[in-house]
Amino acid sequence: MKGYPLPSKGPRYYILFDLKPSRPINGLKHKSLNNFSLHDETIQGKVYELAKAVWHLKDRINQWHRFQSIKLDVNHTTNNCKELLICSDLANHKKHGRNPNKSGLNPYVGLVNFDLSNNGNTEIYYDGAAKQKEVLVEFNAPVPYTINLNKLDDDTIIDSATTVIMTGFKQWIPILNRIFKNAQDRESIYVKSQINELFNIPR
Repeated sequence: MKGYPLPSKGPRYYILFDLKPSRPINGLKHKSLNNFSLHDETIQGKVYELAKAVWHLKDRINQWHRFQSIKLDVNHTTNNCKELLICSDLANHKKHGRNPNKSGLNPYVGLVNFDLSNNGNTEIYYDGAAKQKEVLVEFNAPVPYTINLNKLDDDTIIDSATTVIMTGFKQWIPILNRIFKNAQDRESIYVKSQINELFNIPR
């Protein structure tokens, strides 16, 4: 997330949340906030897509291990991993608009938390009805953010959404390494190289 300069006095940069140009927001104005949390449908949508991709690796893994005649109990892995079951719930919410609650946590992607502590003075305009926001900052520095994963039942925070999804993804790594250990076709070699690079696994 980058800042782009503005010609006016005060905070000189606006935060680019998407590829659209800066636009005036007729909403509440807040000054000097180091941290703030808002709904951001673009970011939240990407989290649902990531969870969906991690969960549906199950289908590809089933195809790969059957093709190579490797005995694996993929269902045992998914049924015994809370994080993968959360990915399943999020994936079904994204695809079907419903949550089967396989994890028992009834999860959903919550607020996005933005950290402006390195950006100096800030001005934030937010129009909740129109779901529009504009953030102006003094210094052009990266803006870290995290995304909450909440329980629908009582709205408590389970964890960081990306942390949970990445933990689920890591459950596939030993299985993928086993499947592709001796495979020499182009796709298998590419998958192995990407896994090794992502997790710094010695070749």
